[in-house]
Amino acid sequence: TTPGAKDYDIQYAELDTAALASSHASPRTSIHAGGDLVEYATIQPNLR
Repeated sequence: TTPGAKDYDIQYAELDTAALASSHASPRTSIHAGGDLVEYATIQPNLR
């Protein structure tokens, strides 16, 4: 696995979460999504 692949996974998670956050107007959703992103980005490399 290339180190770049891990970066790509995290970037993709950010884009995905940003899309989710913007499709829900609620500020609470945006804050929650931000927390999910941190957790997802932290866990993701350990899955591979």
